[in-house]
Amino acid sequence: MNQVLLIPRNNLLLTEQALPTFLFYLPEPVDEPTVTFVLMNEDRETIYKAALLRNTTVGIAHLDLSALDNVPHIEGNQTHEWFLSIVCDEENQSMDLTVNGGLVRINIANSAETITESESNMMQWMQNLVTPDVARRRDPVNQAAELEWQALLAEKNLASVSRALPIDVVFSDVY
Repeated sequence: MNQVLLIPRNNLLLTEQALPTFLFYLPEPVDEPTVTFVLMNEDRETIYKAALLRNTTVGIAHLDLSALDNVPHIEGNQTHEWFLSIVCDEENQSMDLTVNGGLVRINIANSAETITESESNMMQWMQNLVTPDVARRRDPVNQAAELEWQALLAEKNLASVSRALPIDVVFSDVY
């Protein structure tokens, strides 16, 4: 089983959002094993952990941190680290399927520095996916939103999951 996280190839997300959204593809229903999301601060301390409650459908899931309780805001100009894991064996974590990356919140309005074109493109990467994903979820029969989604994923070398339906999943805080 391979999950696909819809992120830039370098696994670094730049955002202005204090609580961003992550999108990922689940290739099969998840009951057991468990899918976990972990967010760490710059000191590599876990600041948030959540587990996906059972889902019964294959497709594109989203994890909107702003919709969850108890998630601390991403601190500006610090590199946070995130992990998304499919836990295959609770006793042997080497069997887990994990993707990870960095997350940096940049406050452009209050920044003394200007950002590069590359940084600007990286900041737009996720928002460019979230907007059509939200449109697809709100109106599943909207053919224009679906075609925009498929073209966008093809452009980002994610055509293999572009026809996957959006699925609703529920994450629960893990303490």
